[in-house]
Amino acid sequence: WLSKKIYRRPVSIAQLRQRLIDLGVTPGRTLWVQSSWNEFYNVPLRPSEMIGLLRDLLGPTGTLAMPAFPIDPDPDKLFLVDKAPVYTGLLCEVFRRSPDTSRSIHLSSSVCAVGPNADFLIRDHHLTLMPWGKDSPFCRLGEVDARMLGIGAGFNFMTPLHTAECLLFDEIPVF
Repeated sequence: WLSKKIYRRPVSIAQLRQRLIDLGVTPGRTLWVQSSWNEFYNVPLRPSEMIGLLRDLLGPTGTLAMPAFPIDPDPDKLFLVDKAPVYTGLLCEVFRRSPDTSRSIHLSSSVCAVGPNADFLIRDHHLTLMPWGKDSPFCRLGEVDARMLGIGAGFNFMTPLHTAECLLFDEIPVF
């Protein structure tokens, strides 16, 4: 409520497009997006239009990835990778349902991706010991020099940051 009162200046789609370009959302890039659609109220876009804008900016050689953590991570239930809804937000759920989007097989921390790097990012996630460790999509984002973008979500919500914890697990006692 308070944020809507403070940040009430509308942002045009053209302004948003230019800001995204300025931030490095450019053709051929791999982009990780985390969002809170409830906090993204200054731009007159639907979630599907936002995904379309991002894919347009990345072009056919770019890859878009988002978290797709299942709502019900019960190991006693069958995980239907193509049907299980996500709890990581409206934008992520709309992206999960988008044509050509693939999802990693991981009960607690799956990832959806589309584009040339999608298979590389998600293909071995089910084999990882830790959700964010070696061979996870989160670790592989670094290997493809991906950029992270928070839409309505601040820096604290960037899940790939857990990769450092997993990679240092055996080296530093605090982890």
